[in-house]
Amino acid sequence: KTADEVWALTERERTAGNLRTVRALYDYFEASYPKDPRADDAVMALGQLAEQEGDTTRAIAHYKRIHKEYADGNKAQEALWKIGSLLVSRGDCERAVGIYRYIARNAEDEEDKVRAEEKATAAETGCP
Repeated sequence: KTADEVWALTERERTAGNLRTVRALYDYFEASYPKDPRADDAVMALGQLAEQEGDTTRAIAHYKRIHKEYADGNKAQEALWKIGSLLVSRGDCERAVGIYRYIARNAEDEEDKVRAEEKATAAETGCP
């Protein structure tokens, strides 16, 4: 099957609610087509599915993979924000501060830099 065929099948299965199949297809897609511009989208979707299932550890692992393996992709920045947010929700403020400071140092956009600094400062005073 081509990347487009696998992607279309994955989307059909997701619409049908077949999450076990969807996870397997996203894994397959990313492993089979790592150079496809949607590869990071597949890993992002895996992270989002893990979040929906309440598995923040697995979600964070997926988001870290995006940052590591697809740093130039269109999901890299979003993955970092998600990691920070999940760390705060778990009460891991120290690591969240580190993520937000990293985002601020590397932000291309002033608005992201300011937002990341604000999130870091909030996490420094304690997680909600």
